[in-house]
Formats: sequence, C-alpha cells, structure tokens
Amino acid sequence: MVVQLSEVFLKDPQSFLQKIQDASLSNPGKPDLQGSLGIEEAISDLFLHKDELEKGMVQDTNFGHEFFAGAIKMNDQYWRGCRYVLNYSEDESYVDESKIALDERYSLFVTNIPGEQIPNQSNYLETKEENEVFKELTMKYSNRTLEKGDFGFCVKCYGGMETRIRVCQAVDMLGMYEEPSEYSDGLPILHLITFQDYKQPFTTYPSEEEAKQLQSKLLTQFNKVLGDNVASKSLLLCLLSNVVHRADSFIVGSFSLNLTNCTPVCAFRIISLLKDLTNRTVVQKVNVHELNKEPLYPRSDGDTLSIGRLQLTPGTLLILDETELSSGTLNDTGVRNVAFLSFLLSQQEITFAYPFSSYNIQTDVRIVVLSHGKSILPVNVVYASKFDESSMSSETSLPSDESEALSNYLKLWTRATDIPYDMLEFIQSNYVGSRRNGSQTNEKVLSIEINCSRLYAKSLASKLVSREHFEEASRLVEQWTIP
Repeated sequence: MVVQLSEVFLKDPQSFLQKIQDASLSNPGKPDLQGSLGIEEAISDLFLHKDELEKGMVQDTNFGHEFFAGAIKMNDQYWRGCRYVLNYSEDESYVDESKIALDERYSLFVTNIPGEQIPNQSNYLETKEENEVFKELTMKYSNRTLEKGDFGFCVKCYGGMETRIRVCQAVDMLGMYEEPSEYSDGLPILHLITFQDYKQPFTTYPSEEEAKQLQSKLLTQFNKVLGDNVASKSLLLCLLSNVVHRADSFIVGSFSLNLTNCTPVCAFRIISLLKDLTNRTVVQKVNVHELNKEPLYPRSDGDTLSIGRLQLTPGTLLILDETELSSGTLNDTGVRNVAFLSFLLSQQEITFAYPFSSYNIQTDVRIVVLSHGKSILPVNVVYASKFDESSMSSETSLPSDESEALSNYLKLWTRATDIPYDMLEFIQSNYVGSRRNGSQTNEKVLSIEINCSRLYAKSLASKLVSREHFEEASRLVEQWTIP
C-alpha cells in the first residue's frame, strides 16, 4: 500500500498534495491554515526512511518571511488549498480579496553539510549550467557558502515547520522544487513538505560479537599510523563520544583528545585514515597565519549572516591540526578565533557573532587535536603518542569493503550506553576506597573514568557498562595527562 501511494505521489505530486489539503478544508467557513493540513503526516510515512532525500545544513533560519494566498474560495462554494501550487492559472491570479485566506511561510538558507563525504551526488541540489544567467544575482549570497563550488538554496517552510528546525542542523528534506528566477535572486527554491534530522546514513548496529572483531581490526589500522595501542584506544573512544547530558556548564559525554609528539607527516596520515572512516570530517589548521586570516565562526553585520568555516553540524568529526603552530602575534581576528575554539571545546557550543552581541548554539562535535607539544586549547585529556615515522605505515587507504565495515562500526557513536545501578555503587565504593588509600584520583578524573567506561562499552556494542569496561577505562586514564 505504501509503495503504491509513493508511486502515485511521484507521478503527480501536486495533484496528490492538492487532494490532501482540500480534504482538510472541506468546511464551508473561512479555513484555519495552522499546521500542516495533513500533508506532512501523509508524506513522511512514505519517504522519510529512504536515502533519496535532499540533504543540507541550515545555515540561516532567518532568511525571510512572507504572506501568500493559502486558500482560494472557488465558485463561492468550497475552499481550494494553495500550498505547493507553483503555477497559477490566469483565473486564479485575479481573485477578490474576500475570497482569499492568507497563509504565511518562513524561509531558510541551506548549503552543503561541511565535511560531508558525498556518496551520491543526486541527493544534493547543485547549480546548473543553464542557471549561469543568474550568476550575478546569486553573488550576493556567496558569503553564505564556504567554497566556490558549494550550493546554496532557499527552503520555504509551511505550517510552523520552521519552529522545529535549528540553525546548523543537518537535515534530510523532501519538497517541491522551483527553478531559479529573478524573483528568487537566482536561487533554487525547495518548498518543504517534510524533513528529518540527518546525523548519519542509516545503518544497523553490529552485534557484540561483530563489534569485538571490528574493534580489533580498527585498532590494528590505528596502530599502523599512531604507533602504539594506548593512542589507538584513546582515539577510538574519542570517535565514539557524544554529548548525553548538560548541566549548566558541565557537559556529560563529550571527550576531546589531544595527541602530542605529532609531526605534519603523522598528522597527514592520521587525517587521511579518519576521512576514509567517517562520513563527516572537517580539518582546521591552527597556526598564527590561519587564526589571523578570517573568522572561523558565523557572524552577522546586522543584515545578513555569513558562514564560518567552523559553522558545523552535530555529528561532525573536527580535527584541529596544530603541528605547524609556531610563535607569532595574533591580531583581533586571531584572538577571537582562539576564544571561539576554546568555547567550542569546553562547552560544545558554536558562537554566532553580531555587531553588539553574540549567542551560542549547542552542538555535539567530536574533537581531536594533533600537536607537537600540549595544545593551546582546552581538552579533556592529553596523550604523548609514541610516533615513529620510520616504522609507521605510509599506506592509509583501506580496501573498500573493509573501509565500509569499519565506517559502519564507528556509527556506534550515536548509540546510548547506560551504567546500571550496581555498577554505580561499585564505582562509588572503588573511589572512596582509593581516596582512603591516598590515591590522587579526584572528581575530575573520576568523571573521565566513568565517561570512558561508557565509551569503551559502546566500542563493544554493549548497552550496559560492566566492571571489565570500567577497569579497562581506568587503565587508559592512568596513561593520560588530564589538564
């Protein structure tokens, strides 16, 4: 039945949508155009679990607002819905105001998902050659995209849909496409029908037995470029981390890692491998030149919002490369960039700068810092890696089938792992006992041990933390420097 309905929709989407909204406007009185008119509910069941939807990052949620004719009274008898009607007949273009019910829609600006590895180009709106006529019109939006070849388009939201979409969110979207025109300043328009949050492509999590094998394979690959097992396990935990709770300025679940003793050659090999294994990776060099060059954060001049190189979506792996950092003087932009990065690492929030104020958006970004010495940025843990370029493998590429399996394994980062009550009692008892015996373990170290035991359990696809997981995490913590 669902397949049949989806085929009917794809054959003539406008007629399909027209029937749904007209059915909701069957009462003779002036219609109430609040909500989706039943359209989103009907369509989301058909399409939201398919990997064929338009994908993008919401760069700006305040891209415009307009009123339009949401419904027209036909023959003084019934109301005809006008949402998703892109072309009006000549008769419908001239209607008495008393026969029009006004509706409103809000616009978003959507662009590429930063760092996204694009397996299927058809899932992205791209500028077509025939749209070159509008090139000058679209130039005024170039501050909203990062690279010359990046796309940008306007998304129009109906029925309050915009209230459920956040800036920086990566979304899967289904909508009616409208060609660029002078009216749209040369931008393609997507009239949004339904959407869902897009953290990563859908995958089936591995079983515990499969996860154990995949964990071993992945650590072997990491050892080839990192040089030692502690660095490999530390990196694995970082890649599986995610924010699970916030309490004021205290962030639970986030785990940022600084690997030191790293050279530019080592960094290149690590980055190449991680890009193969993750579907959304952004690399940012951190040195005086890069920090002073341009703002890394999104900023507004009061009229328009410019994208920042680190306006990232939740789920991104951010690699900060400090291996070329040397002494120098930071200008005002550089100082602000360091403050932005420090806040991102410590609070998992992205700062938006305005002329006389700023505001922060919560995010969930996994962060690895590669550096010679200790990073200039605040991290959860520091580990002095035993890099040896002479013995490290220069080959980082993996066979496609192995790369896909390990990439799917790393999608465990979204999975929840709980700590049962009996384990909490054990951890508390262990902490009290160690303090009595003169241990230097403090609450900060304990917090990291608890978080990493959860991450280690996750690496084995376990939904619950066990004593074995906690003890393995504790052994790792002993090898780290905790700032």
